[in-house]
Amino acid sequence: MITFSKIIKYIVFSILLNLSVFNSFGQKNTKTEELITLLNKYKTENKSDSLIESVFDELYYEYAKNNSEKAIETAHECILYFKNIKNEYYVTKWYDRLGDFFINKGLYSLSLEYYLKSLQNKILYHKNTAWNHVNIGNIYFAQGLDYSRAIKEYNKALASFNKPENLNNRNSMLGKAVIYSNFALIFRNTNKLDSSIFYAQKALKIRLKLNADKEIIYSYLILGNFYQDIENPDSAIFYYTKGINFSKRSNYNVYLNQLKISRALAYSRKKDYNISFKELYNAEKENVGKSYINLFEIYETFSLIYFEKNEFNKSIFYTKIALNYCDSLLMFENKIILYQRITNIYVKLNKVDSAFFYQTKLINLNKLLQNSEIEKMQFNYQIEENEKEAKILSKNIQKLEEKNYIRLLFLIVSGVLFLISILFGLVTFSSRKKAKIANDDLFHSINIISFEKEKIEKVNQQLMEKNVETEIQKEKIEKFLEISKLQKEKIEMVHKEVTDSLEYAKTIQTALLPGDALLLKMFQNYLVFFEPKNVVSGDFYYASKIFSYNVFAVADCTGHGVPGAFLSILAISHLNEILRRGETSTSGGVLTILRERIKGVFKFFGSENSNGLDIALCTINQENNILQYAGAFNPLYIIRNNQIIEYKATRNPIGFYHNEIEFENHEIEIFENDIFYIFTDGFLDQMGGEKDKKFSKTRFKKLLLSISELPLDEQKNIINSTFHNWKNGSEQIDDVTVFAVKWQKPLL
Repeated sequence: MITFSKIIKYIVFSILLNLSVFNSFGQKNTKTEELITLLNKYKTENKSDSLIESVFDELYYEYAKNNSEKAIETAHECILYFKNIKNEYYVTKWYDRLGDFFINKGLYSLSLEYYLKSLQNKILYHKNTAWNHVNIGNIYFAQGLDYSRAIKEYNKALASFNKPENLNNRNSMLGKAVIYSNFALIFRNTNKLDSSIFYAQKALKIRLKLNADKEIIYSYLILGNFYQDIENPDSAIFYYTKGINFSKRSNYNVYLNQLKISRALAYSRKKDYNISFKELYNAEKENVGKSYINLFEIYETFSLIYFEKNEFNKSIFYTKIALNYCDSLLMFENKIILYQRITNIYVKLNKVDSAFFYQTKLINLNKLLQNSEIEKMQFNYQIEENEKEAKILSKNIQKLEEKNYIRLLFLIVSGVLFLISILFGLVTFSSRKKAKIANDDLFHSINIISFEKEKIEKVNQQLMEKNVETEIQKEKIEKFLEISKLQKEKIEMVHKEVTDSLEYAKTIQTALLPGDALLLKMFQNYLVFFEPKNVVSGDFYYASKIFSYNVFAVADCTGHGVPGAFLSILAISHLNEILRRGETSTSGGVLTILRERIKGVFKFFGSENSNGLDIALCTINQENNILQYAGAFNPLYIIRNNQIIEYKATRNPIGFYHNEIEFENHEIEIFENDIFYIFTDGFLDQMGGEKDKKFSKTRFKKLLLSISELPLDEQKNIINSTFHNWKNGSEQIDDVTVFAVKWQKPLL
């Protein structure tokens, strides 16, 4: 229970946090400004490359603490600078730096691109490529798609590390330890546990031999995580504790906070919550006023553990504190995860308005990130245009250079031939008069040559100026291309975050849909054909068992994708609440109450729009074999004795409507082997076929009649193949759901 004192503590803490973070950012901005000024000064004064690179390095890490975009921009600026002065050593080093950055962000294609650039440079300049193969192997390993390619790259690196001249080299031995650690994880992922432990211990042994404090602590952390993953919390705690003790002895604290938080999680897996929370409280106490990122990780872990304990109010409390850090530290990816968690909590608590509030925040954040797609199109266009201009400019310069070169060569040859002819005249003619004339001619020809030389020098000057202009233009184009590439990388990062968010939303929605265990308990024979248009769906199917009543429904919410999916979550939550409380005894009554609840949500947010849902809802009383059906635009079909009986829906939606009427409740006596079909309009409205028309209600009825005597599993396969054959490569226009039940009296 959250006490009044904790609430006060939270409010005061939030105020102090915002003030302290604001002050810290002010200090960091001052630090980055000082570094930028120093960098510009060193460039102007032509300081040594190593000194300039060290300032780039410090500026990069300063940005990396809280501004990934600026860090990437700094790395690109550094690469461009050293490219211009032909220092390939630092260019290669910063390619590796960007490769490391992107692999840590999970952007493997970008990481691979930079590691390959580094590899090409090292091959060109005959440098050792072992670590490049390690890095490329790490990408294939991290993706988890092709371990054989990762192992191939690691073996290339091992071949280099195991050369006689490298056997006792510290850098080579550390590289081998990295490879053995990854071998351990590969074998763990392929369920070869003995080999996995063998290689993990082998990596640790090398690091202990080298007294590599940082790597030893990291090895303990990885071993702890390994045992945590295979649900062995005691072994995980053993290695986390060794890592913590080693950190304290070596005074190397980089991984200390992660070790303590991970150990707290391990204790929570053992249900030792008192120890777990004690660990987190101690970590909190040690980090206050020091590391805001560490404090975020602590409060996020509090939130996660309370969520797993189903203590939702406490989880909400710590989630909101963690969200404060996201706002202050611009941690958008973590913010999305926390919005998802708190939305999930409020759904579980049936607090619809609060769930709606946070889901709206999540949707708005995703929309904000998705707007970068427009920038991507603009930059791609500008890149193409600048590449065209660069090619044209290059051709013109080449032509100018060729023309001036030929002209210069012609003038020089002409001058030399002219001189030879004059000299020949001097030898041939002996008279002084002729010699004088020859001398005059020679003087005249020298003047001509001097004049031509001046013309040549003038042309050369013009050519040089053109070359300078070309270099300036080239630098501008290169810089623009680098900026464009940077934007592309940012967009790919955002795209990944949005995709991950949608996948998580899909997980939440899927968790709310009835599973096979519940459906098999309710019905002996059923089929569900569920085909969303996007990752998440505006359609949903529903089932619930209330005493001797089996309730099932299919609904189509306004729109599809994220907006439709959120409305479906609201509707499911309200249906659960209405049925659990027993607020009405008829299907029509359920729809009437549901309509008022959905309208109430939109009224709360000051909107009375046309958003809502269409639904078909059925309730079967197993004691008297009576089915109650009510529909909002969605009908019920019953196939009995190879004939279709259609029960039409009330032509009102669940939501605001200009001509609102009560939902008609149908009471239907049902018989053994009756098949009930409820569905959304996505199947009927799908465009396709030879004439690109809608599938239509008539075709759908014929389809159901043609398969009605088949088992429901076979019916589902035919419905699926019919839909995709009709669509025949055309775009799916809406979510599609078909739910069928073959009635058989429950076994006593």
